Amino acid sequence: MIHPEMSEFLDFVESKRPDEDYCFSEAESCACGQYAASIGIMRGDWMKEMSEGSFWQDANALAGQGSHYFGPLAARIRQHMKEEAVA
Repeated sequence: MIHPEMSEFLDFVESKRPDEDYCFSEAESCACGQYAASIGIMRGDWMKEMSEGSFWQDANALAGQGSHYFGPLAARIRQHMKEEAVA
């Protein structure tokens, strides 16, 4: 299993148009699903990892907050990374 870093997810999110939306409730078209597919991870695999308290759990929580557009998601990820660096 590939274990991505939050910075890699941020790179993916920032490669999208800031005003492009994603459907959080659809596993394949949500931000995490699109990212997982881009790095060769199948839906069932990343969803299983999410339940184990990993990167995927954090990424999914960030993707589910606020508006479901890539620009605001990138801002949430940057804030999360900043807070994690201080902790």
